[in-house]
Amino acid sequence: MPHSPPASSRIIQLDFFRGLMLVVMMLNHLRYFPLASIDPVVANFTFQPLGFTTAAEGFVFLSGLIFAMVYTPRYQREGMRQFDLHVMRRFFFIYRWHLATYAIVVLFFLVPFFNQHWPPNWDSQEAIRQAPFAMLLRASVLLHQTGLLDILPLYLCFIVFIPAVMRALVAGKTARVLAVVFALWFAAQWGPQRYVEATYDLSLGWFEALAWQLMFFTGFVLGYHLRGGLVIPVKRQWVVQALLICVPLFIYRHTADPATITAWASSPAPGSVAQLVSDRGLGAVRILNMAALSYLLYAMCQWRPSWCRARAFTSLGQHAIQVFSFHILLCYALMPLRPWLAEYTLPVHLAFAAACTAALYLPVLVFRKPK
Repeated sequence: MPHSPPASSRIIQLDFFRGLMLVVMMLNHLRYFPLASIDPVVANFTFQPLGFTTAAEGFVFLSGLIFAMVYTPRYQREGMRQFDLHVMRRFFFIYRWHLATYAIVVLFFLVPFFNQHWPPNWDSQEAIRQAPFAMLLRASVLLHQTGLLDILPLYLCFIVFIPAVMRALVAGKTARVLAVVFALWFAAQWGPQRYVEATYDLSLGWFEALAWQLMFFTGFVLGYHLRGGLVIPVKRQWVVQALLICVPLFIYRHTADPATITAWASSPAPGSVAQLVSDRGLGAVRILNMAALSYLLYAMCQWRPSWCRARAFTSLGQHAIQVFSFHILLCYALMPLRPWLAEYTLPVHLAFAAACTAALYLPVLVFRKPK
């Protein structure tokens, strides 16, 4: 990752990591298949392979970072008004993919065979089965987000505030922006989104949006300042400190009872140990783990610039929205196969996971721009 990249440059390592996280998410979401019950060790590892952090944290953080690094030069060249137009176009690009993905899922449930053979996973799916078009209407205004369909609505909510955030950054109010971001994260630890869901009978997705905005907007702020010439030094003592954070958390993550780790991920209790590592509310330990791991990966890219450039992953990262949407549809379309797969052994399941991962390259072939 080069220091102070020029406005025209593309940091290929960012595409690499985003592509890698798409693959990890694909494998992670296959935990809903029999793989988890036949070999829980394999399935458990894909959930949080490097400690108390998942691919989702990295994916959201990189989305904010890359957004700023792509669109800040456009603001510098074209001014704020054109910047707002670019942001609006991006919003509607992602909105179209969100709505199209949800609509295809609704079509799946309208097929009798699919509907009858759908294994119960999430309560929010029952609403689609009972009232598919009503739920599609809710999804069009981001008021129904069911399993695996909640990341893109998060982005849409965050993108709405990017023009205001950009204006604050341009005005030199970075500290104020970060103060608001962390204040919202702190408020989210009491689960306001779950309260709204329970009060108004809504399904707003797994992730507490007020907590997860921290990942997106810290990435955006960092990307803005990188385009402004910020240099992040690689210091041996910082690397050691990051290792002292990551290694114990990695060891504990993979030696603790998997059932306990899974239960902690959804803990609603503010101030509890479980809340500190909750992925739903983005607990404080999880943020610390993510920050330390990100610095280690950054240092690795500085020390070994030729690493993390494999086309197999960068091509996925360069088509992240298309690949992400496709993987959701793939998981939904194949879910009725779960009872059939349960009759087979681990090698068949691993081959199934490999085939699903290879399928992620289909949208790359369809949507890549000709040279």
